[in-house]
Amino acid sequence: MRSLLETLLDFRHAVKKVPLSKLALGACIPLAIIVILGNSLAPPHVEIMRTFSKPLNALLLVVGGYILQAALIGTTILQFARTRLAIVQKQKN
Repeated sequence: MRSLLETLLDFRHAVKKVPLSKLALGACIPLAIIVILGNSLAPPHVEIMRTFSKPLNALLLVVGGYILQAALIGTTILQFARTRLAIVQKQKN
């Protein structure tokens, strides 16, 4: 009897014919949004970022919670656009 993982994954490392890399990219945007929202809604985080009472912590919260998450969202969207462009170009040929 096949396991659930064997059922979902075929020999090309895809879940129901969707490559795992695409699934991972698709998960990046919601996770980044959750991190940004969590960082913005946590009162201790907001207090540290607003007052810079602990400068290193505030810097880490700003860089990790906003700058890197925005970069993750941007690069994910860029990769989706490149993939779509490659598919369109392939269909034209």
